This record gives sequence, structure tokens and C-alpha cells, in this order.
Amino acid sequence: GPDSFRRAIVQSVPWYRERHLRSISLGSVLLLALLRSITFNLNKTRDVFLLSNCCAVLLNVSPHVSGLHPYAAMRLAAVTVSCMRKYTSMVRRNGGQTAPEGDVSTVLGMYAEACNSLLQVVKHAVRARVVESNIHLVYALVYLQTDFYDVISDPASPFKTPEVGTVMSVIAQADRAIQEDGNARTADQTMEVLRRSGHRLKAAARGQAASASSPPKPSSSSRPPPPDSGSSDGIRTRLERANSFDSSASELSATDAGEFTFTYEEEADPEIFFVPYVWEVTSCVLTAGTLEWDKGRVRVYAAAAEEEEDGGSSEAGGVEGPANYAQDVADAV
Repeated sequence: GPDSFRRAIVQSVPWYRERHLRSISLGSVLLLALLRSITFNLNKTRDVFLLSNCCAVLLNVSPHVSGLHPYAAMRLAAVTVSCMRKYTSMVRRNGGQTAPEGDVSTVLGMYAEACNSLLQVVKHAVRARVVESNIHLVYALVYLQTDFYDVISDPASPFKTPEVGTVMSVIAQADRAIQEDGNARTADQTMEVLRRSGHRLKAAARGQAASASSPPKPSSSSRPPPPDSGSSDGIRTRLERANSFDSSASELSATDAGEFTFTYEEEADPEIFFVPYVWEVTSCVLTAGTLEWDKGRVRVYAAAAEEEEDGGSSEAGGVEGPANYAQDVADAV
């Protein structure tokens, strides 16, 4: 049902190798998978199609993010800061020129797209309405505040105060609450301080939304203790629609609350693209170092081929058989 992302708990995720995850919400698993796909794509494959659709799914999810798992919150903050740092470095090497808006045909544009999408997720997650349910993300942002402010204050930084003002305000207020308490020596104690300071965080989010002209300054104190990723919290999330992936037909709409929804126009036969695309990624990227595929013998369109062998014919030229697998991939990818 529509509440499955809020209710569904995954007891274990054996395929996720970076961390042993237990009792994690399905929404947090989704976010971790998207973050892993984006980082892998930016560092290795640099596939525009994959990046565009991962970012679209992120933006669809972002208005509903609530109660993030501690590890998912830390990964979201870390990947966001890492992408921002890399993009700033690339802008500096490009003479201060940023990527044209919407252009993902270059590596610079791909990083710009990733940064914008990740920042949207973070900004939605620290809105006044949901910031108290995303305390783990607030903690992660405070933990990484030095790196975050270093990127923002860099002369070549393409990130302006209106884009990150709310996040900066919440970080500053959370850090101030921790320093004023003075007794937070462990991650659990720090989390308890942040929970008690929920009203201050909400006020910071509301105030910054109204005026982003005075960015807060980072404190000179040491970062809080590393977060404890042992607890399991739910993530309130829902995909409005992501059942098709023709990004050229995407439409962006925004409500007064700043909630974005990407919708897609699905082709009549989407499998013509997706089946060879998935096989191409599987055979040439994921298993290239462990398996040697004989592409000429992969029956990508086994069902269609069997119909043709039985005397059936496809409409308007139809779907080609497995012998044309290599050409199918070259045309589609």
C-alpha cells in the first residue's frame, strides 16, 4: 500500500557489503541503494541515463524522508559533502565556470546534477515539519560541519547561501545546543541533547526559510563523537511515480511546500530498451572481472524469438532475435 515505505522493515540486507544492516526500513535501504548507485556511477561508469533517473527518484522521495536509519543519514550527509567538494574543485579547474543548468553531457554537469539532487533531499529532510524526526541526519551534518563549511566558504564554490541557508542554520543551531549543554560526551548523550532541542531546530528551519541573508558561522569546537549506527528508525518515504525512465519526457512540478514530483511518459515497449541495457550493465560492468560472457549466445529476447520460430511475426519490424544482441545493445545504450 501507500504506507509501505513507512511500515516495511527489512531484517537483513546481505547484498549490501559496506555495512551489516539489521532491522532497517525499506525506505532507508532504497536511499542507500540510490547513494551507492550515484557514487559508483560518478566514479566508474559515468552513465548519464543512470544518473538522471537516480536523481529523479531521489527528488521524488525527498519530500517524504523522515526517521532515517542512522547509517543512511550518515551516508546521505557524507555523499552530499563529498560531491559538493568534488564539484567545487572541478569548477575551480574550469576557471570558475559552472555547468549549464540541466546539461549532464559532461562530467562537470553530472556532478552538478548530483549535488543539486542531494542538497534537495537534505533540505527537505531538515524542514521545520520533519526536522525532529530526522535527528540522525542533523547529527551527521553537525559531525561533518567543518567539511560542509569548507566547501561553502571556498572562493570557487558554486553553492550560494539561498541554496544551503536552511541547512546551515539548522547545523549552527544544533551545534550551539550541544555546546551549551556541555555534558554530551557520547553519541547517545549528544542525540538526547538534539532531541530535547527539537523546538530550536524547528525555529531555525522556519527562520532561515524566511531570510537566508545572514549565514551562520561554524563553531571552533571539535566535532561530536561518531554516531552510533546500531539503532533502527523508519524512513517516511514514497515514490509518487517512477515506473518509467524516459528522462527526455520528464516534467518537473513544485508545490508551495517545495515538493517535487517527476513523472514520465512510458514507451509502448519499454523492455526493448531495458532488457539489453540491464544485460549490458551486468555483462560489461558488474561481472566483467569474474565471468566471460558469450554475447552472441545470450537470448535477450527468448520469448519473441520462440514466437518467430513458431511462425509468429512482430509488428512494424518487431523485436530482433538474439543473434542481433550486440547491435541491440549498441543502439540502445
